Amino acid sequence: MRLTVLILLVTISRCIGHREKNRGRYRYSKYHRPIYRPTYLPPPFTSTMMTPTTKAPPPIRPISRIDDTLSALIGVRIPPKECVISYDDFVEHAVDEDWITLYGIDNDLPINKDINFKWTARWDVINQTHIRRRGSYWNNLTGKCTFVEGQFNRIDDKKAIFGAVSGIVGTLDRRDYIVSFLPSKYVIVYVCFDASNINSDRCPNSVVVLLVKEQRTTPPDSDTGIVSGDICLDKMPWWLIEYTLKYCLGQQFVDDTEPQIMWYWENEGGPTVDCAKPGTEAFQREIENGK
Repeated sequence: MRLTVLILLVTISRCIGHREKNRGRYRYSKYHRPIYRPTYLPPPFTSTMMTPTTKAPPPIRPISRIDDTLSALIGVRIPPKECVISYDDFVEHAVDEDWITLYGIDNDLPINKDINFKWTARWDVINQTHIRRRGSYWNNLTGKCTFVEGQFNRIDDKKAIFGAVSGIVGTLDRRDYIVSFLPSKYVIVYVCFDASNINSDRCPNSVVVLLVKEQRTTPPDSDTGIVSGDICLDKMPWWLIEYTLKYCLGQQFVDDTEPQIMWYWENEGGPTVDCAKPGTEAFQREIENGK
């Protein structure tokens, strides 16, 4: 009888216990590092929590163990063109809007060791061939805010694919892809820092960030340019965001493999502060002081 009870207890404990992360799985990868950065999914997000209200296209291919391995060894998939929004949609939905970064994949460690916590961004159109992107974020290495402003040129006649011209970290081979199935709510920016070094449709040095519209209505402080209060994530299409990551980039939203999707709005491993929002006078002062 005691033996039966013991076996039953062991079986139950194995069923309800959580799976330990396999930290040595990608030990050979140049991208592997100790996972000291938290992957935190804020309420109300849970994987596949919402029922789709529109029909999404069928997946290009399932995410397999080989795909996970290639993502760690080479880099995250470059999004196919059907995932990249049109330039017209970019102008209509993304330009002259305030965006905040919720999640990201930091896959450019060899060339850029900082993490862009609490990154905010704003695009505007310069002319028919060039755009400008301004951004601010909390730099974990310097322990202070960083402010950037740069120009990009259009690489594609119809799609929102851009190359860096000035002011932004990267080279002439940098490519930025704006990905979404609902650009009025969210965009995923895929940055490949060296498009000439693409291998098997993957970019070895890349950054992926999920941006959502700023929903806080509190105006920025007139002196600091900072918007106070907790961010608002009402009516977010989490199912579609999750689908986009799987369909376009071959990445799981909730995952424990490398490269890992991380929560970027806050740094649970260290202090962060909000930075002046792009477009405010405080932001512009910081840009001028940095020149």
